[in-house]
Amino acid sequence: MADASPAHLTADTGVLLVTSTFSDGDAPDNGADFWQAVSGPDAGQLEGIRCAVLVFGDSSCDDFRGHGRRLDERCDALGATRLVPRTDCEPDFEEPAERRARTRPLS
Repeated sequence: MADASPAHLTADTGVLLVTSTFSDGDAPDNGADFWQAVSGPDAGQLEGIRCAVLVFGDSSCDDFRGHGRRLDERCDALGATRLVPRTDCEPDFEEPAERRARTRPLS
């Protein structure tokens, strides 16, 4: 997300947002600008955008995967179409990520 912004997303775009949660639910440094753009009052609508969110986090944090949850909710609020339900992964993420990938391929 460090090199992308919501402005790069145009109608009929499919996007997989892969993020982690830093500290207790914060956006990681490389996703902070993207988050500010979609969470601000001037955020544009994401209608016509198809998205899926994959979140890495650690359940020992107070706001377990908070950034990913808020990112998923915000994309939905801005009108993006959710391709699959958000997938949350612990540090041992391979099995849930693979299971989600088999559920419905992104196209």
